[in-house]
Amino acid sequence: MNVKTLANRRLDRYPVAKMIGAMVLALAPLVAALLLTGPSAIGPRAASAATATPGWEPDANSIGSITFTNASGAVISTGSLTAPMGAFVIASHAGRSGVDTKATLIGATPKSGVDSQLWATEQLSSSTTYSPTPAGMPSVLGSTGLPVVTSSAGDETLAQYISDFPNTSAVAGYQNLYQIRLYTSGTSASGATFDSTDVQVDTTAGTWTVVYPTNYGTLPTPTSSPSPTPSPTPSHSPSPSPTPSPSPTPSPTPTPSPTASPSPTPSTSGAVVATDAAGALGADPSLVAGDSVTLQVAGFTASETVGVTLHSTPQTLTPVTASSTGGISYQFTVGSDLPAGSHTLVFVGATSGASQTWAFTVGTVSATSADPAAAASTSLPFTGSDSGRTLIIGIAALWSGLVLLMVSRPRPVLVVAGGGRHRSHPMSSGRQGARHRGAHRA
Repeated sequence: MNVKTLANRRLDRYPVAKMIGAMVLALAPLVAALLLTGPSAIGPRAASAATATPGWEPDANSIGSITFTNASGAVISTGSLTAPMGAFVIASHAGRSGVDTKATLIGATPKSGVDSQLWATEQLSSSTTYSPTPAGMPSVLGSTGLPVVTSSAGDETLAQYISDFPNTSAVAGYQNLYQIRLYTSGTSASGATFDSTDVQVDTTAGTWTVVYPTNYGTLPTPTSSPSPTPSPTPSHSPSPSPTPSPSPTPSPTPTPSPTASPSPTPSTSGAVVATDAAGALGADPSLVAGDSVTLQVAGFTASETVGVTLHSTPQTLTPVTASSTGGISYQFTVGSDLPAGSHTLVFVGATSGASQTWAFTVGTVSATSADPAAAASTSLPFTGSDSGRTLIIGIAALWSGLVLLMVSRPRPVLVVAGGGRHRSHPMSSGRQGARHRGAHRA
C-alpha cells in the first residue's frame, strides 16, 4: 500500500469526525445561554428547599406562635394550599384579660428591609369567639383558655391569598415564604402585636409546610385555670378591713362623679366628610379607578392609632394617628384592581374601640373612552421571557451556521508523490490541472 492510498483512507474518516465536532460546537452556545439566563428560560422551578430561619426572624412584632391542628386536635405541620390551614388554629400567647374575646387569622407577605407591621396582609378567616371556649373543640384544646380560630366554609385559602399578594422576593431567606398571624379582638386594625408562624409554599406540589418556629407543635400548658384560684384566697382578708373605712369613703365618693366624662370618649358617634377635587361628596358616591378622596373622620380618642380596613374583600390598609381632638384626615385613592360594586372603608380606634364607616360604589369606565392604542398594548402583556428565549435561539442558530460553514469548507490535502510535495487543489480544472498533470509525468 503506497503512501497516497494510506492518506486517502485516513481522510475517509474525517467527515464523521467533522459532523460530530460540528454538532458539539453548534449546541454548546445554546446550552451555555440557557444556563446563564437561569430558570426563567427553561420554565419555573419548584419551591426551593426549606429555610431553617426566615430572614426576618425573630420578628419583634410577634409575641408568640400559632399551631395548626385537625378536627381531633392533632398537630399538623403541612397541608394543601387549596384547603383551610387547620380545623383549629391556637395561639401560644393569652389575649388581654377582660378585653379580648375573639381571634382572627391573617396572612402576611414578607418584604425585605420593611417593618413587618407594614407588610401586605389579608384576612383569611372570620373572627372566632374563643372566650368562652367554642363548642365542638376537642378537650385537649378546649382546656387551654388561649385564643383559637375555628375554620369555616367561607374562609380564604392560602392559594387565594397568594394570588392576591404573591411573594416575588429574590432575597435569600424570603423566597416562597409567608407569615400566618393570629390577632385577638380588634388588634389587627391598629397594627398591634400578634402571634405568628412562618410557612413555606411549594406551588408546584400545591402544599405549605411550617418552617418557623423551631419548637413548633408544642401545645401550651393550660394556664387560665390557676389564675382564678388565688383570687378567692385574698377575699377573706379584705372583709375585716372595709368595716372601719366606710365612714371616710363617702367624702371621696363625689369626686369620682367627674370620671363619668370619659364614657363619651369611646363613643362611636362622629361624622365622615368626603371631598374630592370638585368639593364635598354625597352619601355613597360613585367613583372610578384613579379617583382620589380626602376623608375627615371624627369620634376617636386623642392621639390613638386608628386602623383602616377596605371591604368587601377585607384588605388591611396603613393605620393613621388621630389628632389631639380625636379626628383623622385620610387620603384614599381607588385602585385599578378594586372590582365594580359596593365597598366600605372601616375606621377603628385601637384604644377607644370607636368605629366609623364610609360607603362608596366603584363604577366601570366606558369602553369608548379608552385609547385604542393603549387597549392594544394591554392585550399583549410583555414579560420579557419570550423575547429573551427568541434572542438566545437566534444567537445559537447563527453560531451553529458559522461553525458548520467553517468545518465543511474544503481544505488543502497534502500528497506525497515522486519524492516531492505540493498542494493538490480539488477544485482546480482546465489548463491549470493539465499543467499539474504534465509536471507529474515529467
